[in-house]
Amino acid sequence: MNLKTILKFGLIFFFGFAIIMAGFYFYRTYKTTKDQVPYIEKIAHDLVLRNSIRYDFSDHEKKLVTAINNILKQKGSGEAVKALFNYDMKPAISFSESLFRQIGNHENALTYGAFTFLNEPEKSIAAYKKVVSLTPKDFESWDNLGFLYLRLGKAADAKTAYEEELKIGQELNNKKLMVNALMNIGTTALSAGDPEEALFSYNRALALCQEIGNKEQEASLDESIATVYSLQGDLKSAQEWLEKALIIDKESNNRKGQARRLTGLGALATAKQEIQQAIELYEEALKINTESNNKKMIAGNYENLGNCYFLIDENPKAIEYYNKSIWVRDDIADQVGIAANYQNLGLVYVYMDDLNNSKNMYFKALEIYKNQNDSVGIARVLKSIGNLELAQGNFKKAKEIHSTAINMDKKNVQEIERKIKLLKGENAER
Repeated sequence: MNLKTILKFGLIFFFGFAIIMAGFYFYRTYKTTKDQVPYIEKIAHDLVLRNSIRYDFSDHEKKLVTAINNILKQKGSGEAVKALFNYDMKPAISFSESLFRQIGNHENALTYGAFTFLNEPEKSIAAYKKVVSLTPKDFESWDNLGFLYLRLGKAADAKTAYEEELKIGQELNNKKLMVNALMNIGTTALSAGDPEEALFSYNRALALCQEIGNKEQEASLDESIATVYSLQGDLKSAQEWLEKALIIDKESNNRKGQARRLTGLGALATAKQEIQQAIELYEEALKINTESNNKKMIAGNYENLGNCYFLIDENPKAIEYYNKSIWVRDDIADQVGIAANYQNLGLVYVYMDDLNNSKNMYFKALEIYKNQNDSVGIARVLKSIGNLELAQGNFKKAKEIHSTAINMDKKNVQEIERKIKLLKGENAER
């Protein structure tokens, strides 16, 4: 066989192999895309869970799934997608921002808004403002804007967004949408220090809710009304409304709702110094949350039980429950919650006259707050450490630490005052 024949057969083999591999690649790509669906949902769920420490983002999962699917379709998204599977959102945010800047259509704006919603509210606001400029009747985007503004302390802007959502609901005669908007308007009013307006909005929503027979939202509204009364110091009314909500939850077999209401009733019992009753309520809530493996709520219940046992001087049990809370919070990467429980442990050890262990706990909390750049948390822990130094006779060190804490407090107050002035300025412009 001569060289030309060998090369000819080699070329035929190469092209045949290439065709087979191409077919295999497209099969794999198609199969992977189909098989990825539940995995993408799992990634979205985990991303939301890891970022739902201070806020409840559970309603955001579907939007995140849509966003991930959108960037999967784009060329050059491989690294961004790969990073998402490692729970790193930064490349996806950068990629979706680039898409949004280049082609600011409805889909790309929603994608950018979804990726930035969890941790970058200002960028998310820009995205959803673009969405509503393109599609003014997109009530979900108005709802997102309301939440984001409220998160930034911009109550007036939040109210405007939620009123747009309410207007759309009224135009569509969609009572469920109207209920949601009114609930949000009530929450905005409460955050702005107007409990009467909050009650007015909540009661309007409640009437609509009863009209359409939405038991889950009815129970949530009962809890919201209870919150208003609790903040006003009317614990009796707060308890009555929470008990109403719990009855609805039991009738509709809403286990998640039952756990929430039981936890709320436990907090009211604690406030009334009915500690044994509070323990029973928290234990009942913990049982339900354990059934559903709701780790955020489980960690909260453990901490609640730790507080109760501390209040009745059962310090070993308090330590046990605070540690359990830390272990669960570690699973969901709740660093702020872990720091708070280290502070709780520090206080327990003070009451047990174990100042060395107490200092150790406070320093663990301090390290977390420094990593989180949480100046309020840092100042609070420094005061506790300063008090320990004072108790141990280290007067000079105590003075230095307290001075640092006081200076940080002053800066924190100045920053809060600056933000209030900015907010007042914005409201004046309106």
